[in-house]
Amino acid sequence: MFKVEYEVKEDKPLIHVFSRGADKKKRVDIVTGVEPYFFVLAKDQKKAEKLEHVVRVEAETKKTTLDGQAVVKVVCNIPAHVKELRKNFEHTFEADILFTNRYVIDTYDAIEQDPLRVCYLDIETNTDNTRPNIEQADHEVTAIALFDSFDKECTILTWRNDFKTEQEKKTYKFEINGKTMRVKATIVKEATEKDLFANLIAYFNRVDPDVITGWNVKHFDIYYLIKRMEALGLDPNALSPLNYTKIRGGFSGTNPVIKGRIIFDLLTGYRKMVMGQMKFYTLDHISSQELNAKKIAMPKTWGNMWRENFDTFIEYNAKDTYLVYEIDQKRKIIDYYDEVRRMAHCDFDDVIMSMRTSDSFILTYCKDKYVLPTKAGVQKRTRLKGAIVLDPVKGLHENVAVVDLKSLYPNIIISCNISPETILNKKEQDCVTIDHTYFSKTRAGIFPEILEHIFNRRILIQKERDTHKKGSEEYKRLEAKQYAIKIVMNSFYGVSANPHFRLYKKGVGDAITKVGRDTVLWSKNIAEKNGYTVLYGDTDSIFVTKKDAHNSIAEGKSVAEILNASYQKLLDRYNAPKNMLSVEFEKLYYKLLLFPETKKRYAGLITWYKGKDIPPEISVTGLETVRSDSSELAKQTQQHVLEMLFSGKTREDVNEYLRHVREQIRKGNARFEEIGISSPLKKPITAYKVDRPSVRAAKYANKHMDANFDVGSRFYVMYVKDVPGKPPTDVIAFSNDWDVPKGTVVNVDKHIEEVTGGKIERIYDAVGWEKEKPQKNLNTWF
Repeated sequence: MFKVEYEVKEDKPLIHVFSRGADKKKRVDIVTGVEPYFFVLAKDQKKAEKLEHVVRVEAETKKTTLDGQAVVKVVCNIPAHVKELRKNFEHTFEADILFTNRYVIDTYDAIEQDPLRVCYLDIETNTDNTRPNIEQADHEVTAIALFDSFDKECTILTWRNDFKTEQEKKTYKFEINGKTMRVKATIVKEATEKDLFANLIAYFNRVDPDVITGWNVKHFDIYYLIKRMEALGLDPNALSPLNYTKIRGGFSGTNPVIKGRIIFDLLTGYRKMVMGQMKFYTLDHISSQELNAKKIAMPKTWGNMWRENFDTFIEYNAKDTYLVYEIDQKRKIIDYYDEVRRMAHCDFDDVIMSMRTSDSFILTYCKDKYVLPTKAGVQKRTRLKGAIVLDPVKGLHENVAVVDLKSLYPNIIISCNISPETILNKKEQDCVTIDHTYFSKTRAGIFPEILEHIFNRRILIQKERDTHKKGSEEYKRLEAKQYAIKIVMNSFYGVSANPHFRLYKKGVGDAITKVGRDTVLWSKNIAEKNGYTVLYGDTDSIFVTKKDAHNSIAEGKSVAEILNASYQKLLDRYNAPKNMLSVEFEKLYYKLLLFPETKKRYAGLITWYKGKDIPPEISVTGLETVRSDSSELAKQTQQHVLEMLFSGKTREDVNEYLRHVREQIRKGNARFEEIGISSPLKKPITAYKVDRPSVRAAKYANKHMDANFDVGSRFYVMYVKDVPGKPPTDVIAFSNDWDVPKGTVVNVDKHIEEVTGGKIERIYDAVGWEKEKPQKNLNTWF
């Protein structure tokens, strides 16, 4: 089962269950007789029985509330009645669960994996000097590329007034990570745009994809297709096997819905997986990073290419779709989120949001034991005191061991029996005490119970995974499964501190972080008492070294053993019922550079990782080499300086290298995209009150360079002295080298400072080297 939908027929819900078996054949099962319901306290039974739309009220004999109160089940005819009926009660339980989610939670103990048929989709529009208005859909759709995950072929639907109805077969050759991939394609030509949409409907009916995906497909491609069909007087419902297509509003904004099909945005899924590691999230940039491939260059506008260079235009459309497919194949993005969906028993639309996946997971786990409260209205969010980060010891250090507190927050929850229903109003005899918050020691908490269950399940999956060859399909499948469990485990702290969470209880989040801070400080003190120097501590790990150590790996293992033997004493302070705290010696830095008075910013050369010697590998946290708001050349330069530093090069060696970089910039040997500084617009461009350089650059490009940057855009900012034929400006914004007007004069001094100035000076300062010459800091410009 991969999708459940419902519709109301004759005042009764009709459920459609979509699945695909091992034979890859699709099934749609229609289920009748499923009744919507929710729970109220048993004392409200008579009140419930008198209400309109209540079919019956049933005694609940198997389940109670978390605090042991009896409840009754209130059954009604259609899902919409639940929302109306719950207004009549002060306390309701599970009265906010979507009907389809309710069915999935109640029906399935485990959800088997279906072979999903995925359609990777990308559209092009007749766009020249202005981008299409997504709400008005004012530009024609000129091409739709569709890559099918089953037959591994691309279909491109297109039209032009001078075309006649015909099909053309082609085989494209695309370079992916050094390999030539041959992609079969069918180009379907028509004479009108309406015929293009007729072919799209026919394609969906014939191929019947389970998932429609693409790069920003949810917020542009599918959204635009629906709006454009409406503008042409066509019925977008025809895209749905249930004849229902709509643009809905929701928590995350407006979203297109095609009932019976999953619309999954691969860009959104990818961004969450890599967690801000990338500078740009354009398809071109991610393809370059992941696949060593680039989009096809479009020297003219999309409209112009469609009219005058059709073959290149169509190949561009086809390659965009294929690149998305290859990114998914490499990262297994859809497979991973499908694993989360099946584990949590939630809808594919919910997998991106931790709150929803955690909610579904907990409801599923509790379904035979407890009824959970309906989510409360908006509650006031209290500011939590977060994790502790120890001050770094400035300098270049050698042989630094990092010991990591494994699954710190989940293990704190288990150790201290922290759960919403175990929290006490006042201190009792023999209870868990964390500051002035008290938890029952004897009553088993639902949070610890769930975490122990999935923790043990994860260990079993990891053991099974390790019986398979690394990189094999079975290994990848089990890796995705255990990683999905890890994400759900680690989300428990985040949701417990969120007032929108179903089981939110003030004090729970604070108690978890309090023990977390205490554990890091305890670890530091124990390590120091045993002769180690603690150089730094970051949330759930500490960095230690020992003077005159003859075997750094042995010392790393030793400090981990010492710390593990000490944690019972720490937990005794809280009167905790269990001890799940543990550290592992995770990695060894042969050299580690720590920056003064700067937390979460360091770089090092790792030579040992999780029990194995590894080829020397530079790891960077918080510096420009991984930050998305620096130029590519600044990142490359800083990375090279670190490499030189860790390999023992002298200050003069580094100075000479930096002179070479400055000279290359002055000679114009660096591409615009290399020196341009990556900048986002996080709100509408008109909403910025301060006209900072990135905003000023975007406004200038929109007005004078045919750009259309606005909220959500990310682009390069370049400092200039002159733009030929354009009004004066000190900055411009652009997406590609070819967007920069020919003859533009770059302000090289500004970019030399950005590449070799303050960012490099911080490294010199940390090492203790004298600066070659004073430089201004570019940070004040952004």
